[in-house]
Amino acid sequence: MSGQLTVAQQCEVFINKLESNFVQLTSEANSELKFKQEAMFAIQLIKANDYLANIAYSNSESLRNAVLNIASIGLTLNPTEKKAYLIPRKGSICLDISYIGLVDIAVATGMIKHVNAKVVHEKDTFEYKGTTVEPIHNFNPFSERGKKIGVYCTAITADNHFLTEMMSVEECYEIRNRSESYSKKKRGPWVTDESEMMKKTVIKRASKLWPKNNLSKRLDTAISAINEHEGINFKAEQEEQDRIAEQAYKDRKEQEKKDKQRKEEIIQSIGENCKNICEGMNTLEKMDFMTTKLKVSNWNDLYKKKISELEEIIEYLSTIEV
Repeated sequence: MSGQLTVAQQCEVFINKLESNFVQLTSEANSELKFKQEAMFAIQLIKANDYLANIAYSNSESLRNAVLNIASIGLTLNPTEKKAYLIPRKGSICLDISYIGLVDIAVATGMIKHVNAKVVHEKDTFEYKGTTVEPIHNFNPFSERGKKIGVYCTAITADNHFLTEMMSVEECYEIRNRSESYSKKKRGPWVTDESEMMKKTVIKRASKLWPKNNLSKRLDTAISAINEHEGINFKAEQEEQDRIAEQAYKDRKEQEKKDKQRKEEIIQSIGENCKNICEGMNTLEKMDFMTTKLKVSNWNDLYKKKISELEEIIEYLSTIEV
């Protein structure tokens, strides 16, 4: 029967046999992807491209790995969403992931709440303010911005802290030059979509700063898939990732120290204000003031509030005439 089928049709039969493995992997990744839908997208891609179909047929193991990687990572092949693609690379079928796809995984897994990546040009106004602060970046999108000089990524964590990573264009090109498709043939996405690749590169690096959870493996799998088909030098990449992780740990500890000190100062100020405001009140009146005005049942509850909430309390107390 297989001899009566076209190459693309035989690939379709092969893909459909992966359903049970696909479903198991999506369950482990806590993903909502549906096999029939993703199989349809994969088959459409193969039927529309004879070159892709021939490689998929001749290297069915790579096709299997690419399809199952979709399940492990949890990104759709839906072409309208532009998150993930099946591409031919060195006689294999590979799963490629856009920077949009990487962001989607990070947000979906709860690692961060929001991610933004932008390329900086020489005529832009850019001010880097540290790892835990959002940079200032202003530019006119309708005028000539000059050559690219770098890229940055800002992420907002679950507790509303900023994590910023930036790379110079030279650093991006160092990563680009580790890609076999570029270094050997000067072709591929680094030629056709340089800005998108710069964003993807800085997001890959920035992800090492992001808080981990039990679903973080999805993002690690995605980055590994990208590095593998791009031919990235894993040793150099790991050394860079270790450096970033170490610096991120130091920055977080320093920020936590500053936040703790700032919180202590604000709570002390709240205490001084409340002492003046509550002077002359009896115990019940003081308790009522604390629960209705400060929205806490006891003084220790103030330490559970965010700095922004404590600042709002200070602002409110300053409006009360004693």
